[in-house]
Amino acid sequence: MTQASIFLVEDEALIRMMLVEMIAELGHKVIAEAGSVNQARSLAETERYDLAILDINLQGTNVQPVAEVVRDRGVPFFFLSGYGSRGLPMDLTECQC
Repeated sequence: MTQASIFLVEDEALIRMMLVEMIAELGHKVIAEAGSVNQARSLAETERYDLAILDINLQGTNVQPVAEVVRDRGVPFFFLSGYGSRGLPMDLTECQC
């Protein structure tokens, strides 16, 4: 199995720490973490990663600007949410594979 480099965006520090641990247990590595849209957008533009995992709601702000950067770079991503599909950015809900 090839180790994937992961960009993780989650505003809850405890959840983020648990996810980093789970990802490591699966044999992959979190190479960048962010807890806010501004920080995440900057990292999304500059870091090299194979996959992005994005929480939808970051401190009350939708993650859409970050998802758009990731999408425009051609990197796969998926959303995390405790709210189900509510809040999904409408233009990012369908796979463009």
